[in-house]
Amino acid sequence: MVDENGIILEANERICQMSGFPGQQISMRPLAEFLENMPELGGKKGYPVLVTDLLLTNGNKLPVEVIITTTSFEERQYFITVQDISERKDAEMELRNALETLQSRNSDLSLMRNVTESL
Repeated sequence: MVDENGIILEANERICQMSGFPGQQISMRPLAEFLENMPELGGKKGYPVLVTDLLLTNGNKLPVEVIITTTSFEERQYFITVQDISERKDAEMELRNALETLQSRNSDLSLMRNVTESL
């Protein structure tokens, strides 16, 4: 739970496990200290899904998807859902690499075909 100023009011056990920070180190601190490129909160009812990085205690970054939901517009509090997408990012990278390999092989085959046709 986060207030309109982006201050973390509550942090659940899962985000503590993901980040490596104990709950008492997360609560009452700005969300932006843990999640990069967070939009300013306040005055809006809807926010786009954000893909960003969660900063970990060891200094590494974990790719995450962030969903911001208004819990009470009058109180201006927001529920932040953070989902680890590292496996998805790894799969995307593997697919990109496979595509590049296939394109390179296709180019090689086209070149070989052109050479054999000219003989």
